Amino acid sequence: MFQARPPCFALQLGVEARRGLSMSMGEMWLTPIAQRSSFWIYLAADSQAVTVSLSPLTLDKSGCVAISVMAKPGARENAITDVSEEGVGIQIAAPPQDGEANAELVQFLAKLLQVRKSDVSLDRGSKSRQKRVLVRDIDLQKATDLISSAAKNVS
Repeated sequence: MFQARPPCFALQLGVEARRGLSMSMGEMWLTPIAQRSSFWIYLAADSQAVTVSLSPLTLDKSGCVAISVMAKPGARENAITDVSEEGVGIQIAAPPQDGEANAELVQFLAKLLQVRKSDVSLDRGSKSRQKRVLVRDIDLQKATDLISSAAKNVS
């Protein structure tokens, strides 16, 4: 989708946008010109402004929805606590021991996103609170809507 302009190393879109790196969109190079709280404004080669919104949910190369998660294990109940550009805050009702919290996180996201448990996998961060979860068989917009509505129900 987007690639960092050489000599920058390849990063996923969210990281590129957060750091304000030049990116390409097909054959069109984008140059960062301003940053706002949750998005960068880029200047395209044809002098048009392009806005890139930052989101903790993105599509990976295989078409899966990738979710940046900030896990909070040991809570009373499973819930979405917040959604920010850094990630989706999820409190998990399991201790961070022997992979219990990771298993509970996968089960919670599968139920929330209305997909099979086998469609949800932990990509990165098995021993960290910052994780990356991949979800197959769901549209990015549907996943975003379901997580946003769950976050609003908690507030």
